[in-house]
Amino acid sequence: ALPISREMLRVEGEESRGKMAEAVESVREETKELLERGLEEERKRGLEALEKAVNAERDSGLKALEEGVEKECKKGAELLEEQKREMVRLMEEQREEFDGLVRKAIVEEQDRSRESIREALKGEREIGEIGRAV
Repeated sequence: ALPISREMLRVEGEESRGKMAEAVESVREETKELLERGLEEERKRGLEALEKAVNAERDSGLKALEEGVEKECKKGAELLEEQKREMVRLMEEQREEFDGLVRKAIVEEQDRSRESIREALKGEREIGEIGRAV
C-alpha cells in the first residue's frame, strides 16, 4: 500500500502542479488583459486630457489674438480719426489762406480798375481842355 500511496502522491502532485501551472497561466493571462485594458484606458484618459489642454491653449491663444487684433483696430481707428481732424484743420487753414488771396486779388483788381477809370477821366479832361483851347 505504501508504493501505491507514493504513486498516488506523485500523481496527485503532478496533477496539482498542472492545475497550479494552469492557474498561474490563467492569472498571468488575466493580469496581462487587465494591464492592457488599464493601459488602454490610461492612454485614452491621457489623450483626452491632452486634447482638452490643447483646445484650452488654442482657445486662449485665439482669444488673445482676437483681443490683440481688436486693440490694434481701435488704435488704428483712433489714429485715422486723429489724421482726419488734422486734415480738416489743414483744409480749413488752406481755405482761409485761399479766401485771403481771393480778397487780395479782388482789391488789387478794384484798384487797377479805379486807376484805369482815373486815367480815362484824366484823358477826357485833357481832350476837353484841348477842345476848349481850340
